[in-house]
Amino acid sequence: MISLQSIQTTTFTTSTKHDFFYRTDPPIKNHHHSRLFLRKSKNSDENPNTTSDEGDSKKQELLVRIAMLQAQKVRLTDFLDERSDYLTQFAEEANAEFDQVGENARKELEEASLRIMGNIESQMQAFEESAESSKLEIEENQKKLDEFEVRFENERNEGLFFKNLGQTSL
Repeated sequence: MISLQSIQTTTFTTSTKHDFFYRTDPPIKNHHHSRLFLRKSKNSDENPNTTSDEGDSKKQELLVRIAMLQAQKVRLTDFLDERSDYLTQFAEEANAEFDQVGENARKELEEASLRIMGNIESQMQAFEESAESSKLEIEENQKKLDEFEVRFENERNEGLFFKNLGQTSL
């Protein structure tokens, strides 16, 4: 009887004369080695004198085909696991990078906002100082104008007084 055994190991030590199918998958990074063996087992129920070559060869071909499909399945599964791990890692790195870019942009925006607010405050302070200076200058000029008007009025009154005095004495 032919039996199919799937053995997952890292080493293979023996090969017997009963092995007729031997397949090793190429090693994949960070994965175990898969080895599939198909061998003829010794069954005491079988009569060594009975041979059905045609049935055995068909069975053997089917078993070989099954073994090959299983080996391909294992390789495909390993490949898909590896790609899935890679894509998961890539997605995590991309998310971390997006988070970092967002955080950097937020910090830069806050810094720019602080600089702009600082500039606005300094300009506002300069404007307030200028306005206060202008206000004081206007008040000083207004005082000078008021003094001038009072003095002008006094001088005019004095002039008129003396003029009137001079006209009445003649």
